[in-house]
Amino acid sequence: MKKITEYIIPIKGLKEGQHEFQYEIGPAFFDAFGEDEIHCKAIDVRIKLKKSVNLFEFDFAISGSVVEACDRCLDDVELFISHTAKLFVKYGADYEEIDDEVLIIPENEGIFDCSSLILEFIKLSIPIKKVHPKGQCNSEMTKRIANLDPHSEDKTDPRWDALKDLLNN
Repeated sequence: MKKITEYIIPIKGLKEGQHEFQYEIGPAFFDAFGEDEIHCKAIDVRIKLKKSVNLFEFDFAISGSVVEACDRCLDDVELFISHTAKLFVKYGADYEEIDDEVLIIPENEGIFDCSSLILEFIKLSIPIKKVHPKGQCNSEMTKRIANLDPHSEDKTDPRWDALKDLLNN
């Protein structure tokens, strides 16, 4: 993974209060992580950061579209994604992940790299079922799937036929 400096927030130098960061994610972002499966058109990432004395409250809002292979016809399908997340970052002795929303970083840490979190949130927002809307799949592939009738091969092993007769008795 290449280091992406664009998504590093200098948290030590920030004044207390609200701060906003906005990023446009493109293919270069995924290339830096070696992600070959995710292809994006445009993803907008907005981060609102509220800094207190020893607490940083991050609000992530991610929206945009990715292109994936359709599970039904294997053609590309554009999927619209949207995700919001909240993360609390506190200073402590060592790095520790308390739960999904609370992270402790060492007190001497002056920066916070959001790139891996952004990637994780994008992956979480991609639907499990990736299909075209009804009627928009590749028509040739849809015809081929329709011709694959699982009941067309009703040939059975004759050894099992005798056992089926036992069920009928």
